[in-house]
Amino acid sequence: MQTVTEFIIDLSASMKDKIALTKQMLLADIIPNLDYSSRIGIKSFSAVKDQPPVIQELSLNIIDRPSILKAISDLQVKNGGTPISEAIRQSVMTLKEYPANNKKIILVTDGQEDKGGDYVTECKKAKSEGINCEIHVIGVGLNQQAQTKAQEISNLTNGTFTNIPFSEGTQYNQNVIKNNLTKFCNAVNSSKTIQPIQLIKPIIPVQTIQPIKPIVPVQTNHPLIQEEVVKDISKIEEIKSLTIITEKEIEDNDKPTRQEINKENSESINEATNLILQTLLQEIKEIRDEIKKLKTDSDVIPEVLEDTELNERIRLISEKYLFEVLKSKYPNRVKWLNENGETGSNHDFEILEENGVVEYYIECKGTAKKKTTFYVTKNEWNLFLNNTKNYQIYFIQNVLGSPTHVFINNLLDWLLKGKINPYLKTRDIIKEERVFLTISETNFVV
Repeated sequence: MQTVTEFIIDLSASMKDKIALTKQMLLADIIPNLDYSSRIGIKSFSAVKDQPPVIQELSLNIIDRPSILKAISDLQVKNGGTPISEAIRQSVMTLKEYPANNKKIILVTDGQEDKGGDYVTECKKAKSEGINCEIHVIGVGLNQQAQTKAQEISNLTNGTFTNIPFSEGTQYNQNVIKNNLTKFCNAVNSSKTIQPIQLIKPIIPVQTIQPIKPIVPVQTNHPLIQEEVVKDISKIEEIKSLTIITEKEIEDNDKPTRQEINKENSESINEATNLILQTLLQEIKEIRDEIKKLKTDSDVIPEVLEDTELNERIRLISEKYLFEVLKSKYPNRVKWLNENGETGSNHDFEILEENGVVEYYIECKGTAKKKTTFYVTKNEWNLFLNNTKNYQIYFIQNVLGSPTHVFINNLLDWLLKGKINPYLKTRDIIKEERVFLTISETNFVV
């Protein structure tokens, strides 16, 4: 079961001297222990006048390493109080949208509620409403009273409580942090089945020098090598035949003479063998060079040349066509992002609710012919992954003739039902960071 995890991080005034240690602890010791398949969100809290007490620093979505690094690195302490109860309440409401998932809240704080709320009551309320969220409290220099409260809510929600000792001037010490976080790490890893994410580049151990492998005779069907091998083996057999000495001849000769004969014959064999090996190795090197050259030539990837003028023409006609379709479908609710020129956004249209919230993200794809294949970019794909319920695609065909369109109302549903396949059906040269999608011909609907 997938896990959804929301961090709620204390940015109240008392965190000023502790924020540097907190950031390093989050990046090096806490986040890397979470499940790679998790959805992670980050909220911060601090009661500052004329500002919301809780801010969504990173939307709850599939793990995106650069976004996590940036969100945590950008955290700044504010001169406000500590509205922990409100932070827990808002986080529970966010996680409520994922009823089928394991839900975890990781509260990082150096104090306790000071704005009149009661976070124990908030936890009990969530539990009574069937919203079961584990709350793992990571305290930074908590006093005894705050520790008691933290332990209470972690027990109530089947979470854990950890207190990182802190006094003025305390520096980050990974061994101390890891020892204190053992219980927390065991808890969040208990159901993990895949490797944790790596936010900090691991230290690569120095590789020891491996012993040189012995030369293994090369087997080959190359006619030139076979011919030379036959010749060279014949030479060796001829030399060996000269070394055969009968028992009677050995007995008739004295010991020093026999040793000289064996030494002379051995030198002859070694010399012939070395000559053969040198010849073989040279020929093998030449063959390998030929193969390497052929392989290099075949591995050259041709540059993908695009007709940018034609592409822009297709884009503009497709989006103008779709704009009219959407206006009739959603009067006064359509926002065309590229109306005044290509913006490079990860979608083309938005359907807005009355309060300005996006109801649907819409991507427009166009083709000059009646093709069934189109691609989405890396950024478009990530937007889809994080908005599967309200991401739609309109595929405009015959753009330069009489346009028609295919409406993909729910891309995830189409993928799961096999109405769209995430691959090409014919060979093609494609650019990097593209996901190709092919509409199944058997389920093709206009």
